[in-house]
Amino acid sequence: MFGLAVILFLILFVHGVRKKVLDLREIAKGFLPLLIALVINGIVGFYSWPILKLLYPQYNDILHGFTYNGYVYITAFVFFSVGTCFWAYHKFSKITTPNLLVASSILWLIICGALSVNLQGGSYLIIPVYAFLASFLIIINQKKPNLYVLFVLALPVLWILTPFVKMLPVALGLKMIIAATLLVTLTFFLLLPIFGFYVKKKRFARLSLLLFFGFMISAHFNSGFSKENARPTSLLYVLDADTNSAKWATYDIQISDWTAQYIGKNNNAPEKLADKTISSKYGSGFASVSDAPLKEINLPIIEKSRDTIIGNDRILEICIKPQRKVNRLEVFTNDIAISKAIVNGVVLSDYYLQNRKHGKLITHYISDNDNTELQFSIAKDSVLELTFYEASNDLLDNPLFTVPSRPEDNIPMPFVLNDAIVVVKTIKFD
Repeated sequence: MFGLAVILFLILFVHGVRKKVLDLREIAKGFLPLLIALVINGIVGFYSWPILKLLYPQYNDILHGFTYNGYVYITAFVFFSVGTCFWAYHKFSKITTPNLLVASSILWLIICGALSVNLQGGSYLIIPVYAFLASFLIIINQKKPNLYVLFVLALPVLWILTPFVKMLPVALGLKMIIAATLLVTLTFFLLLPIFGFYVKKKRFARLSLLLFFGFMISAHFNSGFSKENARPTSLLYVLDADTNSAKWATYDIQISDWTAQYIGKNNNAPEKLADKTISSKYGSGFASVSDAPLKEINLPIIEKSRDTIIGNDRILEICIKPQRKVNRLEVFTNDIAISKAIVNGVVLSDYYLQNRKHGKLITHYISDNDNTELQFSIAKDSVLELTFYEASNDLLDNPLFTVPSRPEDNIPMPFVLNDAIVVVKTIKFD
């Protein structure tokens, strides 16, 4: 289908040149508004989310990156992109529509060619290009084509491309606003058979930019948190059994009033907590910690049931027995080669053992306070060091603590370990 589209474009190009509808100099100029629109909308889309987080620091605590007013931002940047396109093509309004369509055709054929090679599942995007080439054929042969016919040919473009404008930022966060701005720009290029005949492009550009500012103002007034749009907050109690010290810890970048009861606004996470990040969907680490009082938390019992050398390998079998109601156990190792590891009878693959990050071995989500059985095979002269993070999700209910309930405009921060009591213990097996 891609090859056929290229052949059709070349036939149309030659046909247009022979009819003297297409002019090589005008075609070359037609690339300028296309590039201007792409560059401006690409830059604005790329830097929009970092600038928004700078202006509204509370957005940093929405880990998935899609704010409560995210749809308003999408709408705003759609209008900005449309306004930029109308403005760019207004500046080159002396170029006739057929000459403008050549640049769009070449760009979209390049995109479809790249998709056919590198992302075959996206090859269906050639369908709007066929509709575009049909419009191109009509415009070459008719000085005043029927816009209703061109609109019908534009429907595949609108049907296939426009859902992605909303879908990508919603699914991947507002950092993908650049996808929205570029998709709107590329869609505009395919709609040039209609927009190219608009006489008052400057007026549409002004209207679009006015709507952009209107939606940005609306987003500003809805950028805060409320009972309906609650603020994500986090709090953990971390007991270091090795140093017999305790910390309050949070993932909050902007400390809320609820979290500030335990964590000051100028505290930073120490290296030991920052190095080994407790598993979370986005790999978030603690943002702040502060000193906490020691509580009588029952520590896990860690027993070595086997330690033997067979040939050049040292075989270790270790059992971790929780002494309180726990929900999760994470195990980290020091930087040594592990030739084999078995966790509760499950053999970890060689690929996983060789590609672990930050020494992370496993996360065990514990049911009914089950034990965790570990078996290792390492070089006989290696020293194994294990760090255990044992967590229970009962910080707000545990009788040892008096943490108040969150305000109505706060919710537990999703995607991270939260409202938990964490015990950290390190054991070295010489």
